[in-house]
Amino acid sequence: KYQMLNGEMYPPTVEQAPVLMHYPRGIPPQNQMAVGQEVFGLLPGLMLYATLWLREHNRVCDLLKTEHPTWDDEQLFQTARLILIGETIKIVIEEYVQQLSGYFLQLKFDPELLFGVHFQYRNRIAME
Repeated sequence: KYQMLNGEMYPPTVEQAPVLMHYPRGIPPQNQMAVGQEVFGLLPGLMLYATLWLREHNRVCDLLKTEHPTWDDEQLFQTARLILIGETIKIVIEEYVQQLSGYFLQLKFDPELLFGVHFQYRNRIAME
């Protein structure tokens, strides 16, 4: 779900998608955006990222729909979700962790590394 404001895509309001969101007092429901994390309404920077990822998800869905016109909405949604998880992992490893590490070692995320191997990619990371 999303809404268009001045030609731009944004998350729906809590009136359009009734979910629990925390916002500062005095902000009317028609101005409160609904996203997956209830505290994002308190932190504008996180709402910005939620909006960017919403737009990227829908962009990927549009590309998938063009390539696979027979897929239903659920298959498009779940496939785009997995693609965005891969994009997020790539950004975190190659940009964020690389910068934090302070080493000149080139960290890369290669989703095809285990192609052909009996291994299930899952959208979670083991905590070690």
